[in-house]
Amino acid sequence: MIMIFFLVSVIFSHYERIYAFELTKDKEKKPIILTTSMDILFSTNINSECENKDIIFRYIYDEEQIKEIESIIMENDIDKIIYITTDDDSNKTFIEMITKSISNQITVEIFKVFNYDAIGELLSRYTNKEKERENEISINVINRDEASRYYIYKEANTANGNIGFIYGNLSEVKILGKEKEFYKVQAIRYSDKKDVIGYIPIKDIKTRQLNSKYNVIVSIEDQVISVFYENELIREIICSSGKKWYETPKGRFIIGRRGHSFGSSTYTCYNWVRFNNNYLFHSVLYNKNGTVNEYEYKKLGTPASHGCIRMPLDDSKWFYDNIPEETLVTIK
Repeated sequence: MIMIFFLVSVIFSHYERIYAFELTKDKEKKPIILTTSMDILFSTNINSECENKDIIFRYIYDEEQIKEIESIIMENDIDKIIYITTDDDSNKTFIEMITKSISNQITVEIFKVFNYDAIGELLSRYTNKEKERENEISINVINRDEASRYYIYKEANTANGNIGFIYGNLSEVKILGKEKEFYKVQAIRYSDKKDVIGYIPIKDIKTRQLNSKYNVIVSIEDQVISVFYENELIREIICSSGKKWYETPKGRFIIGRRGHSFGSSTYTCYNWVRFNNNYLFHSVLYNKNGTVNEYEYKKLGTPASHGCIRMPLDDSKWFYDNIPEETLVTIK
């Protein structure tokens, strides 16, 4: 069923009247923009704007393009066509020809705009994919559960032993090269927290796309956790990292699972959040009677833990509640 929408602009210019025909299914996936107007092609920035937003754009000038466009629609899983045209509607038959063979997948909506500014408004609905890509964060990790031990091989085979292990999919693995079916990698060995270079089968490496809104940076020198949201500093938290002989590993990690508390017969720590197997963010130590361990609390701002990163209880609760899994953690 064709539905007609009129978008009335309060600005009337000398530009010719433009009609935009939208063809869409209920669930929007990816659009394609078409026009038969040479004026639109050469008098606007529609081509570059579409490219910037990762939207496919085509100028239609003859019937030979129809099959190409139909193929593009099917291959790219497009369910939305935006057809922009002028008052001269003689070329609307192109759209009718395109949609005829896929009419069961695409329905038609029509709306009118009155100047070229409306094209910009139309495109503003779509995300700037280039900017999105700039903000994307991804790192390579082991293709295992975050608590699974994984060994790094000495050479590009499994027969000549290993040089140590790392854990799961929270610790960064830097790819240095490729040899046979192996990647040459650099990683932080779990046992002594040293950078080591070895080999891992290609099939055991995966790239994780991370939450790009949050970013956590831990300064070992300053004993401060800095939390950023969309590149703006939103919270600074005094902390205690690992003391001598128990230093907190430096590098890039990913926020993993979390839990309410852990402890022993003498203490409890609350709001733990994993970043590298048994290395956690959590509260300072509390006595079994529920009172804070004042001796340990007074160490905040200095290295004091066995490798975890301690913080005040209120801050640990905020961190636990607000920092999602798949957030990048940089410890330096």
